[in-house]
Amino acid sequence: MVTIFGIISPFKQPERLMRAVGQLREKGEVIDIHLAGPIEDHYQKDLVALANELGIEEPTFHGYLGDDELIRVLDDSDVICCLRHPITEGGSASLITALYRGRPLIVPDVASYSMVPMDFISKVSYGENCEDLADALCKVFDHPEDAMGRAKKAREWAVGTYSPKEYVDKLVPILDEAASNLPVYQALRQITKSAVTPDGETMDIALMSIARIARDLFFAE
Repeated sequence: MVTIFGIISPFKQPERLMRAVGQLREKGEVIDIHLAGPIEDHYQKDLVALANELGIEEPTFHGYLGDDELIRVLDDSDVICCLRHPITEGGSASLITALYRGRPLIVPDVASYSMVPMDFISKVSYGENCEDLADALCKVFDHPEDAMGRAKKAREWAVGTYSPKEYVDKLVPILDEAASNLPVYQALRQITKSAVTPDGETMDIALMSIARIARDLFFAE
C-alpha cells in the first residue's frame, strides 16, 4: 500500500507513482495506490484512465479525510510518497506529518525534503523520472525490516527537529533581530521617500546608493 496525501493534484505527482507501479507490475509486484485527499473530478477521471492504460489497479480515492481517518490511512501504508514538482513552498507540512507517522518515506532530493538525513528516508530525483522511484519502492519492499528501522529513526529525528520548542528557539532570535533593526528600517523608509525626481519618479541609482550605505553602516558582518 503506497499513499500520497494532501490536495491531490499534478504537483504531488500521482502519475509518476502510477508509472513506477506500472513498471513494477511487470516484475510481479502487486501495489495498491491510495490517494488520500480532495481531488477534482476531471483529474480523478484522468488518473483512472491512466491506470487503465498502464494495466494497473485504479487508485483508491479517499477524498477529504479528517485527522483521525488520515492518520489511520497513513499508519496502514507500507510506503508514503511526498513527491512534489514543481516546488512552490519553502517548507512542507505533509513531509513533517509523514515523518511523524514513522512509515517508510520517499521524497525528492530537493528543497526542504533534502534537509532530512539520507539515512532515514529514500530520496529520488526532482523531476518526472519513474525508474528511480520504482527502484526506491523495490528497496523498501525487498528489505521491509530495514525500511521500518529507518522510518523509526526518521520519526525520532523529526520529533526533535520539528517540535514546537525547536520552532520557537529558531523564531525568537529572528524576531529579536527584526525588532532591534526596526529603527533603521523606519529611517530608511523615510529617506527613500526623497529618492525621486522632480516629476515624482523613483531614482533607482539613489536607492541603490542608500542601500549600499545602509548595508555598510548597519548590516556589515
